[in-house]
Amino acid sequence: MILGAANSAGMESISETIASWRVPLDARSVRYFDRGFLVIASVRYFGGLHSGTYNSRAEIFINNKVVDGFGLRDKPPNHSDYFHRIPTPNNIPNVWPISNCQTVYAWPILREKLVNSNHQIVTIRIGNYVRWDIDYLGFLFKISNPRHHIFLSHNWNDKPIARKLADDLAIRGINVWLDEAEIKLGESLIEKIREAIDSVEYVVVLLSKNSVGSNWVKKEVDIAMNEEIEGKRIKVVPILLDEVDLPGFLKGKLYGDLRSMDQYDKVLSQIQTRVLLK
Repeated sequence: MILGAANSAGMESISETIASWRVPLDARSVRYFDRGFLVIASVRYFGGLHSGTYNSRAEIFINNKVVDGFGLRDKPPNHSDYFHRIPTPNNIPNVWPISNCQTVYAWPILREKLVNSNHQIVTIRIGNYVRWDIDYLGFLFKISNPRHHIFLSHNWNDKPIARKLADDLAIRGINVWLDEAEIKLGESLIEKIREAIDSVEYVVVLLSKNSVGSNWVKKEVDIAMNEEIEGKRIKVVPILLDEVDLPGFLKGKLYGDLRSMDQYDKVLSQIQTRVLLK
């Protein structure tokens, strides 16, 4: 596609061009993001980003957060237009179709620019005298698959707070096993859950009006408590979401208190300290 007006008359009639894309990314890629690039590429060498006006502006955003902004100031010999080029990083993967492009813009991505969603929004804003020939736009990601620190036991109705905890803990360097990201279609739920609990150091159980009566949560905690009683490294950490009594098998344990979201950052820090400092 080509962004920008088709001719000088059109350029004079507009102030800027803005285009946005919803780029799909699965939850696992975002959660286990290690490093990666936003890539915008053109097949032609003198395609890409160009303008007949010196210092015309272009800006790139991910989820409304600035990635880069610059003026077009480079004019190659025997060309009338100004261009902007950035060095292609040495560690960018050489994959098709990007490898087939002669003009590649690649920006390293910081984890904090991504949102915890199944898609990311990429936005380009260019001045009225700028055109941008784009053949490919997307992300090149390397994801890690580290050992999980925490198994997060919760009822499906508490999924929003479970996702928030998992994502915020991941930003703090703590990897969380969350069923929706780890269990694939057709896999045995109880087998995958037992394997996961065997592999983690902590089981954090979210206790709410939804979960205290849940047979599934009780089964997960029973597995974890049995391992803890048998002297294995696993430890069970209760987190209260509602005014409920601790089940008998969790009484006597120090718990995190999330009955008020005002305590959210405190509980997050408590979990981080417990897991990372042991």
